[in-house]
Amino acid sequence: MSSLFSDHVVLQQQTKVNIWGWATPGNKVQVAGTWGEQVSTVTGSDGKWKVKISTPVAGGPYSDLI
Repeated sequence: MSSLFSDHVVLQQQTKVNIWGWATPGNKVQVAGTWGEQVSTVTGSDGKWKVKISTPVAGGPYSDLI
């Protein structure tokens, strides 16, 4: 995953946020937020992946599981 995303990162509320990274080519990557949003993708032949996840209203604390 990109080094932009780490502990205590703050995401803009009520928007769609790009989250991306690298993994073994052909692997499934799933991103789930504790606010109920869940998206998945499969890495490309170069190992890159990217998803867009909708963020909730302000509140929390919330967590992402990649």
